[in-house]
Amino acid sequence: MGKKLKKRCLVRLVSFGIFLFAVLTTFSITGNVMANKYRTNLEYSYFKNLSELSGYISSIEVSLSKGVYANTKTQQHGLASKLMVQSAGAKSALSQLPNSSAENLTDINKFISQVGDFSNYLSNKIDKGEEISDSELDKLKSLGEYAKNVNTEVKDIMASIDSQSSNVSLLSGNHNDSFLTSTSSVAVSFKDINNQFTNYPTLIYDGPFSDHIMNMKPKFLEGKPDISKEEAAKKVASFLESDVSKVKYIAECEGNMPTYKFKVNDTAEVSVTKSGGYINCILKNKEVSELKLSYNDAKNIAKEFMSKNGIRNTKESYYIIDNGICTINYAYTKENVIYYKDLIKIGVALDTGEVAYFDSTGFMMNHTTREIPKEIISLEEAKESVSKRLKIINDNLAMIPTLGLNEVLCYSFECEGENKEKVLVYINAKTGLEEQIYVVISSDNGILVM
Repeated sequence: MGKKLKKRCLVRLVSFGIFLFAVLTTFSITGNVMANKYRTNLEYSYFKNLSELSGYISSIEVSLSKGVYANTKTQQHGLASKLMVQSAGAKSALSQLPNSSAENLTDINKFISQVGDFSNYLSNKIDKGEEISDSELDKLKSLGEYAKNVNTEVKDIMASIDSQSSNVSLLSGNHNDSFLTSTSSVAVSFKDINNQFTNYPTLIYDGPFSDHIMNMKPKFLEGKPDISKEEAAKKVASFLESDVSKVKYIAECEGNMPTYKFKVNDTAEVSVTKSGGYINCILKNKEVSELKLSYNDAKNIAKEFMSKNGIRNTKESYYIIDNGICTINYAYTKENVIYYKDLIKIGVALDTGEVAYFDSTGFMMNHTTREIPKEIISLEEAKESVSKRLKIINDNLAMIPTLGLNEVLCYSFECEGENKEKVLVYINAKTGLEEQIYVVISSDNGILVM
């Protein structure tokens, strides 16, 4: 009886072992099939995006070459529009490449962005009846040469991937190894392309990717002497009406606007400009439990805060309430002209009324003495450019930012639409053309422009 039992157990163990082996083998085969399918799809997607990138850059190269010789505004405008579309497509294809290549795509990304941005700038210029200068045509030519070089390199990368995939597959019998080998070499190849931009021309134009934007220095701080971190700590204590012993130094931050960073009472972080010693930013770790104050209360508190700290000649523009903090934007004003780039932001906690946020970056970066153009159209002439469907409620002069962070003098018209909506219209004070139109969105959480 005992021998039969042992034999029966042995048979069961062997059977179970065979079953387990079969199950594991099935899972292993299925897993490999799924992994191979995933990698095959990934490789296809990768190669497809490289192919699309090559196609878009090739089209950019052709359009840039044509742009140099186009001599009519219709043709120039059409080519500029094509370049904007082609640039957007190239950026999309580039963004789909593996993350391992990301650090090597910076300059290529900038190049593609500038092509689209510069084309948009030229298109707007043509719309205004202006001529494309010889200097701008030279820039188109230079961009075209870089497009040609980049496209050649991308095609070489594709050929290299195709070659490596074939050779490694034949030698190792492992298609996955070929993919890993080829994609790892792509990052190096893109790094080589990036290195070709060492002599890339500086592009100065009115657009967000213009080189002058990347290299902007704070205009308000020009010529201001540097202060020590000890002097900066005293500035913080005075600004926040705190004891200097409660101001703890954290670090010195570099960049376009070097600052000293401090912590105050373990609840607020404050940065002070190294040049001139101005308070740049205050950020308090504040949780608002209950909304007790209104926007008008916050506005009065912010106004008192600015007055106490010597901040004058400002006008509130719009505000937003988020997490119990009412943040109001204030623009600098002088002689009835509003300067929307010279911006200061103040956030007031709607439970206690304390100032929980302060940011003067816009003012520091942009504030300087401007010359207001004397030869401008009259207010009545500017009104003629406003749609007859709008009822003008108020008007004033304003310097408004352009896409490239330059600015243009405009007549600003606050209007009411046919459905009682509030609309802002900005008419160029020199040309009489519409520069911007915004619809004002009002809600319980603030006033924004769209």
